[in-house]
Amino acid sequence: MCASWPSSSTSLHFHLDYLPFSLFSRLDVPFVTTFHGQLDLAELQAAFNTFRQVPVISISDSQRRPLPQANWRGTIYHRLPGNLLVAQLPLRIAAKIDQADREYVHTIIEPLLSEAHVGFLGEIGERDRSGFSQVRWRFCFRMTGQTRSVSS
Repeated sequence: MCASWPSSSTSLHFHLDYLPFSLFSRLDVPFVTTFHGQLDLAELQAAFNTFRQVPVISISDSQRRPLPQANWRGTIYHRLPGNLLVAQLPLRIAAKIDQADREYVHTIIEPLLSEAHVGFLGEIGERDRSGFSQVRWRFCFRMTGQTRSVSS
């Protein structure tokens, strides 16, 4: 297999669980994968035992516990600004909840969604995604003593 790559400073960042491991570990292409879900699944042990050299990123330090053999390169904390819910800004959340995550969502996440300004829509279809993702949020939050305006 032959692959050409634009420059030595270019790399790929995946959010596809372990799917890129087999192909991209054979190519001369720098890549990293961020895991967003639960990592205590049996199939992941086999994948990480086979691809120990693949660089991965977690969304919390505790997420790493089931896979100590993984090549953890860093943690990028996966969270909203701490005062977003306190400020009572309108927040709509759309997400697919896998069966493996339902208990966690029910016990940990659902209690956080009980505020009147927070709405959980569940999984949305392709037709609804464009309108949902075009909503622009502007909010202010404290960051190292300064107020900053952020659009997303």
